[in-house]
Amino acid sequence: MSLTARVKPFLDHAAATIPLPPDSRFIVGVSGGVDSLALLHLLARQQIIDPSRLIVAHLNHGLRPQAYAEAAYVQSVASQWGLFYVVDYANIFELAQNENWTVEEAARYARYRFFGLLAQEQNAAAILLAHHADDQAETVLLHLLRGTGPAGLRGMLPIAPFPLPHQDGPSLLRPLLTTPRTDLEQYCQQHQLTPIQDESNLDTQFQRNRIRHELLPLLESYNPQIRGRLRDLADIMGADEALLRQYQAEAYAQLVQPQTEAVSFARQPWRELPLSLRRRLLRQGIESLLDGGRELSFHVLEQARHLVETGTVGQQMSLPGQLRLSLGYETARIAAANTPSPLSFPQLSGPDALLLPVPGQISLADGWIIQSELVTEINLGRIEQNPNPWQAFVAIDEGEPLWLRPRRPGERIQPLGLNGQSQTIKKVMNERQIPAPARGRWPILAADHYPLWIVGHIMDHRGRVQPHSRTVVRVWGFESHPSI
Repeated sequence: MSLTARVKPFLDHAAATIPLPPDSRFIVGVSGGVDSLALLHLLARQQIIDPSRLIVAHLNHGLRPQAYAEAAYVQSVASQWGLFYVVDYANIFELAQNENWTVEEAARYARYRFFGLLAQEQNAAAILLAHHADDQAETVLLHLLRGTGPAGLRGMLPIAPFPLPHQDGPSLLRPLLTTPRTDLEQYCQQHQLTPIQDESNLDTQFQRNRIRHELLPLLESYNPQIRGRLRDLADIMGADEALLRQYQAEAYAQLVQPQTEAVSFARQPWRELPLSLRRRLLRQGIESLLDGGRELSFHVLEQARHLVETGTVGQQMSLPGQLRLSLGYETARIAAANTPSPLSFPQLSGPDALLLPVPGQISLADGWIIQSELVTEINLGRIEQNPNPWQAFVAIDEGEPLWLRPRRPGERIQPLGLNGQSQTIKKVMNERQIPAPARGRWPILAADHYPLWIVGHIMDHRGRVQPHSRTVVRVWGFESHPSI
């Protein structure tokens, strides 16, 4: 099948899928190499698209001395073929340094930013790229080596949304994604095209080049059809990923509340989702606030997931891009680290100690309540397996008062399970990542002479319930109107 016979049906399908207006203009990314030159010739010289609707786009990365000659070559070809063109320059080294990106990350970002801005200026409906079947196989391997899931194993999509978050741009179309590079080389020879030979493609310092020149040939010694098998894998994972994204979109719409500079969601409904969806919603929430050049590693995602699943109110975690994950009573919130948190924490209204009636309750700030009751039947098994961090069972002397008060300067607690060893409450609060502004009024349940419970966090060894304990009090905290 000729390349024309492959490309034209693809564009007809894309026009119906996106859809594209009949008089749409298209940006064609042209580096001057075999693949992009063949694509441009197919579109313009074979009249697959009216040449007047094409915009030749080339970004000079300035990474090599030859880059300026390549930009001039693309400009020359476009002029000879009577095509409208735009050639621009980006300082990739400076961008990489300013954003703390790799050169490859900065080049990718700059290239798509250039395409997106150009599409807005020229009212272009889509961006045509010359990625081919060998690129697809390399991409799948590259993602596998870096660590990935279904979204990475599907490789590149033939029709894909604009890839930079927080920036508008048209769809990406890859009409050559099932075409081997050898077919493109033959096409250039048949039509006497003289593409640029980019010597940097031979430099095995770059991981993609090592995959192309070292790893893929090695894998072909195990399976000569490995490139095709990798493309099959991309097709299979692409279909699976599309299905998972449908479920993800439904769950995200139900549970997650995106705001201008933050994302929050209810923790309990999120916990009830399958593991795959929990990860996906959390990743989507974080990545919605990240800039286009940063990636979220699986290790960081798992740390965040574990915190949301098991953490307690006030715990926080730093995320890439100067973001922070903070836990409320029933919510998790992702926002810039310097964004004030609206999450509710248990906070005393003032510095004075408050007598906790037993049974009875005390109202704290922001709708929080601490309640108590006498335990008439002691069940040590239930007490030891207490699953609620906002509930504590304490043993006290008969008639001994219970107080809710702030921590005292230098005050120490003997954490349950440490056989009487003590730590400062200040250190415990720091280790538990209770937000610094909330520590001064964080309620401490206390007897007359020592603390019993840092509410929501740690019990004191001296208040532990034992078989011979005569007076046991159950104390628990809750938010009377949890904020979602």
